[in-house]
Amino acid sequence: MPEKRLPMRHTREILRLHFESHLARRQIATIRKVGKSTVQRYLERLKAAGLSWPLPADLDDVALERRLFPPPPAASPEQRCLPDCAAIHKERKSRKNVTLQLLWEEYRQANPLGCAYSWDCELYREWQRQLDVVLRHEPRAGEKTFVDYAGQTVPTSQLPVDSWHAQIGGPTIVDSILDRLVHNAYRIEMNGESMRKKNKNAASNSAGGRA
Repeated sequence: MPEKRLPMRHTREILRLHFESHLARRQIATIRKVGKSTVQRYLERLKAAGLSWPLPADLDDVALERRLFPPPPAASPEQRCLPDCAAIHKERKSRKNVTLQLLWEEYRQANPLGCAYSWDCELYREWQRQLDVVLRHEPRAGEKTFVDYAGQTVPTSQLPVDSWHAQIGGPTIVDSILDRLVHNAYRIEMNGESMRKKNKNAASNSAGGRA
């Protein structure tokens, strides 16, 4: 939680009461209606900033606040833990109604120096583009799209899903197909002979009977 700051005019008054009036910290806290720890903290910040009383004449309130409350040092790439895009993808598929915003908030709780939400989204979208590079093509407005894929195909819809890897061959292609067909879908495993074959045999028998 960020530290609550006093207006700089109150800060100057605290410093004046301490250095010029030589009042105790408890007395200063009572006069300025702040906590004793606040008075102590501002005196420590003055020392840490390398300042002394009286303050330099050219040090205005903005400059004084910057000296007492310098911005935190930026985290180096080595210190910044980037989000795990694969884990984000898995969470979005396994957890109902989960959003990127919620996952980012969980990530920042565990990694306070982590990346901002906008960067998190960009990293995830870039990861998705690399994941789907085999099958995804997003044409621009007005652009014609041509598909020329001569790879192996699934010979029949009755082929069990577990056999697709062996039948098609390319693991990346199969995983991409399954991700689109099976995700958020109901799978019904059916046993028995194909209805097409039965209908074909019935049609042949019927035609033979009429002849």
